[in-house]
Amino acid sequence: YDYTKYNTMDEISAWMNQMERENPDVVSSMIYGQTYENRNIALLKIGLNSTTPKKAVWMDCGIHAREWIVKLLLNMDGYIYSWIDNTTRLWRKSRSPGTGNCTCFGTDLNRNFYANWGMVGISRKCCLEIYNGPSALSEQEAKAITEFLGMHQNQLLCYLTIHSYGQLILVPYGHPNISAPNYDELMEVGLAAVKAIESVHGKSYKVGSSPDVLICLKQCILNFKSAAITVTATLWTTLTALWISSTNVI
Repeated sequence: YDYTKYNTMDEISAWMNQMERENPDVVSSMIYGQTYENRNIALLKIGLNSTTPKKAVWMDCGIHAREWIVKLLLNMDGYIYSWIDNTTRLWRKSRSPGTGNCTCFGTDLNRNFYANWGMVGISRKCCLEIYNGPSALSEQEAKAITEFLGMHQNQLLCYLTIHSYGQLILVPYGHPNISAPNYDELMEVGLAAVKAIESVHGKSYKVGSSPDVLICLKQCILNFKSAAITVTATLWTTLTALWISSTNVI
């Protein structure tokens, strides 16, 4: 597997199998849903087996198809479509067909979660990139992650959703007038991460809520994790690379 180039879906799938095969005591896989085009959505579970309950850190990647730098893709249909040729390279959404009279394809999965669905930062025009779908959780991918995390919410310590937009660490909420109950704690964690990244890689990151440093995304996955399922720390990161190491993580 070549970490210095972008990789196709087949190469990423082979890498996931390789990680599990070469590290059987630490890595296992699980299918937790299917995409619209019937591809299995799989996760890698990293951690030593234990009889003692442990907290988990959840990380998802690739909810936007064109963000090729990420791995463990959620939006596989869109990712594969973005590889067809130069005309599809910047495809962002899922690949489900439009409803009603809409002839366009895809929903912005990041705006399809049910926490304050359809309020701000979206479009109801189905051909636009920020179309939030005909209804909350209309997309199989969004529904799969919602149901899986809902079943395991008591185990979650931290939620990380990885994008490749820029050098940012975003904390909830994506609303200009509402802050997360543990905003100060999240900012403390985010600022510590910024300091660590700069000391190791020399890269400068910004940290804050999306209205402060980016845009207002009220019903995106960042809000879903904070408003719909409570976890200790929810961070929306747009890191170039992120490595997590913990003896107390599943």
